[in-house]
Amino acid sequence: MTEDRAGNFRNIARNFVYSDGHPIVSRMPVAVAMELVGALLRSFLLLIKSDIGLLNATSAASVLHRNGFTKIPLFEDPTTGREIRFHSWGSAQTGDENIHNHTKPYWSFVFSGAVIVEEFQLGPGSYYNGYKSSHIGNSDYTLQSLGRLSLERTDTRIIKPGECHSGDISTLHRLSIPEGRTAATIFCQGSRAVRETRIFSGSVLKEAREEHFALSKNEVLGALEHGIEECAIREVGG
Repeated sequence: MTEDRAGNFRNIARNFVYSDGHPIVSRMPVAVAMELVGALLRSFLLLIKSDIGLLNATSAASVLHRNGFTKIPLFEDPTTGREIRFHSWGSAQTGDENIHNHTKPYWSFVFSGAVIVEEFQLGPGSYYNGYKSSHIGNSDYTLQSLGRLSLERTDTRIIKPGECHSGDISTLHRLSIPEGRTAATIFCQGSRAVRETRIFSGSVLKEAREEHFALSKNEVLGALEHGIEECAIREVGG
């Protein structure tokens, strides 16, 4: 039974993204996309419920990110390095909301709530503490201070359910959600292009794990179940 569920999930996950890591749901009618996101989450939930080892591993890798959202890894292709994650923001969750880029090109499909995306570049604007982040593991990194640097905000937009935002490895961005709201996304990344990123923060950062708190097994299961419920609401036009 577990092998069947694992095969079913791998099939859904591998077909969820194009060869470059771009999620196929971003090019689908919204109702169809919501159905596929729900199928992805349901198949993963069934799999980890039947495989305690995978549930333990998923819990160990799932965190409340320092930027204020819950991150649960769903799939990583061992050959290409492409990733699929489930991200969610609760109305009471808070974080640093640091400006950053990624080591891989990324796409984030919003299926519940709304996400505010701000993009930046070096230029006249507000000053931040800048850091070069060298990744040495999934959640560990070293930080090198770049001093105080000025960033100019170049774009702000609100991404709603059924919409996708994306960026390459040079895209400096910051995510937040409207006050008192919640949001959920499927986050996809292509193959790793670099091992260093840039982080810009209003506070002083210390070299440490990237995230604040690991999630328990029950928190992982609860977050996935809530994501599936949100998909069902969107499927019927709620």
